[in-house]
Amino acid sequence: MKPWDHQIKNVQNVLQNKAWGIFDDMGTGKSYSAIEVLNQIYETQGQCKTLIVCPCSVIEVWPYQFQKHSRIQFDIYAPINLSVPKKAGHIKRFLHPKMICVLNYEAIWRAPLAQVLTSIKWDCIFLDESHRIAAPGSKVSWFCKSLQATYKVLLTGTPLRTPLSIYAQYRFLNPKIFGKSFNAFKTYYANEINMGTFKKVVSYKNLDDLYKRIYCCASRVKREDVLELPAVTNVVLKSTMPKEMQKVYSQLHEDLIAQWEQGIVSASNALVKALRLQQLTGGYIRFDDGTDFIMDSPKHDQLKDLLEDLPENEPFVVFCRYTNEIQRIKDFKITDRTFAELSGHMNQLQEWQTGKYNTLVVQIRSGGVGIDMTRSCYAAYLSTGYDPLDYQQSMARLDRQGQDRPVTLYHLMVADTIDEKIHMRLEEKHRTTENLLDGNINTVFQKEAVDDAVRSFLKP
Repeated sequence: MKPWDHQIKNVQNVLQNKAWGIFDDMGTGKSYSAIEVLNQIYETQGQCKTLIVCPCSVIEVWPYQFQKHSRIQFDIYAPINLSVPKKAGHIKRFLHPKMICVLNYEAIWRAPLAQVLTSIKWDCIFLDESHRIAAPGSKVSWFCKSLQATYKVLLTGTPLRTPLSIYAQYRFLNPKIFGKSFNAFKTYYANEINMGTFKKVVSYKNLDDLYKRIYCCASRVKREDVLELPAVTNVVLKSTMPKEMQKVYSQLHEDLIAQWEQGIVSASNALVKALRLQQLTGGYIRFDDGTDFIMDSPKHDQLKDLLEDLPENEPFVVFCRYTNEIQRIKDFKITDRTFAELSGHMNQLQEWQTGKYNTLVVQIRSGGVGIDMTRSCYAAYLSTGYDPLDYQQSMARLDRQGQDRPVTLYHLMVADTIDEKIHMRLEEKHRTTENLLDGNINTVFQKEAVDDAVRSFLKP
């Protein structure tokens, strides 16, 4: 395969600068760029001990990418179900100049693997989906800053959730860019107000400087600039809440507003609790006393209609957030429909890709990154949560290189509920992050107060 111009430039940038962020849109071939970097390093230096850190669901993808793109026969170590001590022991005993270690974020900071990884001076380290270390105080983020390598590379199409989320990624990549103090970084780029026990970010500043610093050691191309993809159609399907569900929803909604307004729950906790309302629109919720509310959801009825109208050989993807939703969908009794699962508990992606199943039910956090779902041109969203990165990543699983049919994404929601508000907020967040990454500084990120966010979600 002949590389694109931006992929050639990516390789040159990494080799020349030794610390680089490849922020190309999803589906534009970041893995090819990464593997070609390793090919050239090994060809010139005779060694390329490499650590690739990625989400657990992506570990199995990397060996396939090397098989597809590498002209060097690297030794790929990509364990899936081994314990942390066994991974550590294998690397300690068998590490050699042609070994590529592919490990997940959840494992690398745990003993004894952490001690082994930090004792090695790697030739290359790639953080795939590097936004996973964006929380500067998290254990994995703290650990990554201690890793040593000649070449360090960030790979993600979604580096920003907010302007502050770039800091921890660059602390790993090159701490000289934004310094070693997150508090100093936050003071310079954010306006805060004192809430007594903590400070709250209310707006952002100096974004032109932030933009320049980000791109002093990073690059980005957009899909529309390099890919000739079929059209994407987003279809919103709204349904009416049954009376029984409406009664429970209204009571939960009123109780949550009262608790928030009386200060019984904080604004941040209120947003978390509000997700219970979304869970209820899916037909299931567990009350505080341990009892369950279960009934058919109108969103499930919409999904059944979509699936029943498809030909038997037409693949389909369903994204949702909650474990109960996954199981209830897999229990659908629909002629000619078979269901595979991709979640934190089960990975049947390969069986779906090879045609054993025609419907893939995906927990959005597990299946949003680094996975090719172009076998299907149809997907539906039952529930998402607030995270714009999971949402953006999931959309790009179907709309990427290799897709040769127009893509249709169905957004299923119950009318006049939090479903609509979450969908609207995700679309707004997507637009603002795109503006900042594109350099449209004057149109981006006037952060609303958390109280205002709660009000927009909870008020009728």
